[in-house]
Amino acid sequence: MLLDRESTIKLHNHQLTREENCKLIFNLINSESTLTRAELVRITGLSPSTVSSLVDDLVRAELVEEVGLARMATGAGRRPIMLNVNPAGRQIPVFSISRWGVNFKLFDLGYNVLEECFRPCLCNRHSANADCLVIDENDSSGAAYSETIEDIISHSSKFDAKRAVAVLISYPGIYLEEDRTFILTSVQTSFRRETIDALENRLGLPIFMGNSSMSFAYAEKKYRDAHGTNVDDLIYINICDGVGAGIILDGEMLMRSGRIAGEVGHITVEIGGRPCPCGNSGCLERYVNINAIVETVQDAVAQDRSGSHSDLIRVLLERPTLELIGKAYDEGVEPVRNALDEIAEKLFAAIYSMVNVTGIKCVVVGGLERMGEGFLNKLRSFMQGRRGQMWMRDMSIMYPQTGEQADSVGLAQYFIDSAFTITA
Repeated sequence: MLLDRESTIKLHNHQLTREENCKLIFNLINSESTLTRAELVRITGLSPSTVSSLVDDLVRAELVEEVGLARMATGAGRRPIMLNVNPAGRQIPVFSISRWGVNFKLFDLGYNVLEECFRPCLCNRHSANADCLVIDENDSSGAAYSETIEDIISHSSKFDAKRAVAVLISYPGIYLEEDRTFILTSVQTSFRRETIDALENRLGLPIFMGNSSMSFAYAEKKYRDAHGTNVDDLIYINICDGVGAGIILDGEMLMRSGRIAGEVGHITVEIGGRPCPCGNSGCLERYVNINAIVETVQDAVAQDRSGSHSDLIRVLLERPTLELIGKAYDEGVEPVRNALDEIAEKLFAAIYSMVNVTGIKCVVVGGLERMGEGFLNKLRSFMQGRRGQMWMRDMSIMYPQTGEQADSVGLAQYFIDSAFTITA
């Protein structure tokens, strides 16, 4: 990966300002873990004195640290000093919003978690519990989320405002630029830009908003890059209370004005099907979001009169989980199998549409990992025995290699790589 980037970097370095060159050096060290000054000279095409000066700036800013001497192939000459990103140099506070509440993670520059907490959400309920977030569904300003974020920061024992790069918020929805409003689709509320601006002023830090599906996709890419399975093109389908997608094309996040690229949840999978709040009918997320999957399975097992697998069916009716649904599918519980097969077919129809439109054949399905390999194999089975096999050739469908809360680290990584500026 490093060698492939060298020619492109050298082509553009003469146009870069000192600030941009400083960020270039930082990003290279960050992406490759450890580099020497000599390697940076070779990669960038900058002069040794320029690289040395930029590295000195980064060391003084506590963004980079000298960590030891590099090994050499021969014993001749002085051993060069290795450079790493300094994990303690900055902090990255990330808030992930969902209808379940607000999840907080405080990262250092090495993406190690310094502190974390979860503030649950109680919609339209009066609660004396100060550790709960109470949401009024009629509140379209996002004030409750804003106040919760501020409260979590104020009570943090590890947060250092002087070292914080910004306050990052991962949200499940889209940004309507004309209305200056973040629509949190699965939460069924919104977040006005003026609320964000007011929070920014109170905290004294910039706020960076990122779509959660985009953040999951970026985390997956970074994980694969770090483990030697680099991916330049990827579709990450994020199944939660709704369905969204993060799309990576040529190594970059695909985003357009309003950040609405990837709204896979509103692909029609059943003509004249269930009405959707978007105004359409038969949208994917009316059938495939987690709540819909659980309700569909419950309805199916409630109507079963076979008497087989009675213990498992009873538990599914009382306390359904994705793990239990996957277990029932693998054990051949017929109503569960029938229900999930139909869901898998609808999900594959949307995947097939996205693959044909984008040409991206690496598809990651996040949110359903707990259902196990049986459901995933059913999804994959639709790639077989179809006409037009050229569209299916080399296509892959898999679960993510990152965790269920990877949107937090993904947004942190994306911010540092793409939005973080260095004032040397």
